[in-house]
Amino acid sequence: GYGLGSPLQQTEETQALYYLKRLVAVDPVLAAGALVAAVRARPRLPICWIAVIFAAVLAFQYRNASYLAPVFPALALLVAGAIPRQRARAMLALALVFFAGKAVAARQTWGIPFAPESTNPSYAPLDAYAALSRGNTLILVDPDDQFYSADLDLPHVRYVFIDPRTERRKFPLDFEYLRVTVTVEQFARMNEWLPVFEQRLREWNLDSPDPVATVILARSDEEVAALIASHPESDFYVPAGWASGDGGVHEARQLGGGRVFLLSRVVIQRP
Repeated sequence: GYGLGSPLQQTEETQALYYLKRLVAVDPVLAAGALVAAVRARPRLPICWIAVIFAAVLAFQYRNASYLAPVFPALALLVAGAIPRQRARAMLALALVFFAGKAVAARQTWGIPFAPESTNPSYAPLDAYAALSRGNTLILVDPDDQFYSADLDLPHVRYVFIDPRTERRKFPLDFEYLRVTVTVEQFARMNEWLPVFEQRLREWNLDSPDPVATVILARSDEEVAALIASHPESDFYVPAGWASGDGGVHEARQLGGGRVFLLSRVVIQRP
């Protein structure tokens, strides 16, 4: 629905001007070289490649500079194919000079940054938690890890989001109908409803119940507190303010970052 609608634009520039400015800003040397190569050599394959990309981005309603990414390999092939063989070494040396300049000026739009552009404070504590090799389900409350936890060697991960709304928009892939997304009340009765949920997943050719309750929606902080207190068999990763009020069923442990693990005193050993 978002893609077919009219999303709010980040700029009032026209499509062509928007992408032309970003193309030049990201790599002005390559853009200039590609223009010269296209006029002189006119190789069909790179030009067709570039034409398809530009036709696509100009047709998309939403403007996003990342849509230009597939055009840069084509520009590089276009320029490389137009270089005379006798000048190949000189152009290689020039390319190395440009590369060095991009590496030194990493903060510029046209630079090449090698350092991490951002670091997530939850990565290190989640790595430390995974190293404990606990067999419990880990439930992340108000997660900020950008689903990094889903890539770790953990038995099962669930995510709790606080959403006070009673009605939510329905999408073609309805995760609430499939019970991939559940409320706190539904999660409390999950064993009772699990056969129904499994049947709905099988209708989508999913034969495993693992996706059920991947996301838990809580209407308030009180529901989150009740969820923590009623599931002493699970571990929780919560904002630091949630370290108290867990009903005494968990041991709070900070492994780093601004969040705290509430570790269940009941550790389910892996078989």
